[in-house]
Amino acid sequence: MSRFRIVNAMIAGALLSGGVAAAGLGLGAGAAHATKGPFTWCPGQSMEWPSGPNSSRGHLNYVWDINVCHTWYVVPDGWGNVPRIALNGQQTLQSSNAWDGDNPPGDNPGNVQCGLMWCPNPGGQDPGFHG
Repeated sequence: MSRFRIVNAMIAGALLSGGVAAAGLGLGAGAAHATKGPFTWCPGQSMEWPSGPNSSRGHLNYVWDINVCHTWYVVPDGWGNVPRIALNGQQTLQSSNAWDGDNPPGDNPGNVQCGLMWCPNPGGQDPGFHG
């Protein structure tokens, strides 16, 4: 193989590697900045995502007044103020990640040092201030 072809192959490989790396960083940044609200739910709309906070998988069933409209946000797990139905059938605020109303807590309410693509809650667990 001639020296010219080797140099061209190296340049093409470097450009391809750089393009893949740039695309990967772009996708990662997009995932890190997912939409967190505000969302609006009004009577007659489904409580399932995306109009309401419930998950279609059924593990997060939130409870609020279904006779009025709500402006709500997605917040870190455990920092929500909307009660959900626990496995025992009781309402609880533990592990709630839906905030109803204005002034939701920020992305990092516990002032944890965040990584490049992920910002955990303190200890990665529910903060436990709901009891």
